[in-house]
Amino acid sequence: MASGCTKKKSEGVTEITFWHIWGAKYAQRAMNKIVEQYNQQNPGVKVVPLVVPFSETGAFIQKVLTAIAGGTPPDVLTFSGVPVLAGKNALLPLDGYIKRDNFDLHNFLRYRVKVASWGGHQYGIPFSTSANSLLFYNKDLFREVGLDPERPPRTWKELEETAKKLTIIKNGKIERLGFVPNWGQGWLYVWTWANGGEVLAEDNRTLLIDQPEGIEALEWMVRFADDICGGTKAIAAFGERFQGLEQGPLYTGKIAMLVTGSWDFRSIKLYAPDTDFGVALLPHSEKGKHITSCGGFSFCIPRGVRHPEEAWKFIKYITSKEIQLQWAKETDEMPTRPACWTDEYFTKDPKWQVAIEAMKNAHPFPEVPFGAELWQYLNIDAVQQALFHKKTPKQALVDAAKKCRKVIEKYYESTQK
Repeated sequence: MASGCTKKKSEGVTEITFWHIWGAKYAQRAMNKIVEQYNQQNPGVKVVPLVVPFSETGAFIQKVLTAIAGGTPPDVLTFSGVPVLAGKNALLPLDGYIKRDNFDLHNFLRYRVKVASWGGHQYGIPFSTSANSLLFYNKDLFREVGLDPERPPRTWKELEETAKKLTIIKNGKIERLGFVPNWGQGWLYVWTWANGGEVLAEDNRTLLIDQPEGIEALEWMVRFADDICGGTKAIAAFGERFQGLEQGPLYTGKIAMLVTGSWDFRSIKLYAPDTDFGVALLPHSEKGKHITSCGGFSFCIPRGVRHPEEAWKFIKYITSKEIQLQWAKETDEMPTRPACWTDEYFTKDPKWQVAIEAMKNAHPFPEVPFGAELWQYLNIDAVQQALFHKKTPKQALVDAAKKCRKVIEKYYESTQK
């Protein structure tokens, strides 16, 4: 089983392989438990799990495509940006199974269902999600500088004022930062949404991020870094001091506020159990509103699998309400079935209530076959060029948008041939 792809059918038992991405000990233990339960309940099938390091591009994509080309794909695949593989004709449409079994997709978060589809077909069933853009803040540091720990900033203006009070810069050297817009999950996409803008239109081909809302968001990020944090070069030098998650600036008190996701509820317990943290909705501009980006993973069936029926049956089991809730309680991940959120595990925890409130206005990242290129040009290249003053924010974003439009045009031209 070294390749994770071998299929067997012996002594009346069908063996199917399951690639998943949860390699942390606690998550792997929880997933193995789910698989063991399934195998015990289904003696004619043996699901064999294999952890495969995940990325939405590069080595992971190539590993999947190579397995398909070689005739040895995993029967069940865990993936996030489903359209990336669907756009390469690498996944099996699930529409027939869904219709035949009256599998109700309305029980799942609408936008997670949407981003697991492409071209009018459903290619994945959502399993986990997350509120990616929450404001984590250190209440102890708020008290230290005389701020009300029960009143986190709600707007960009309040965020600026709060960050100034919490930042410590002596002789040009940063000792503590109140906040850095592009740290954690502070992507340009996120701040554009918080400013009332959009990244990509509903048609998945009309780029909108270089409209005024996106340009204003990038200008705000640059101004914040320069005026409050001492400039991007100083921020970068400060950031080099932190190695490893447990020694990250949030948990060591070197940054007072950070945009990060609901997965960090577990990290707080692990790395800073004695620090009093608060969690709040993401601050927005005067013309925007509270939003969160949202991520998550779905289960798919690659093309060419030998046991699609058994794969589908396992996917139905692992995405059920009972299993999603079991997974959530053991991993602190968020289920994609909102019915799970009424469990007291969520209702009795104020942090989870903030996350659930944020999900009322959740924005999935553009899940399109060309999403990786858009991400690189917009969230990485344009932002870095603006932060380091190689270009004005407007010029950086306009130039990046031109590259993105060429990528989009090229993709749709290729699909029409």
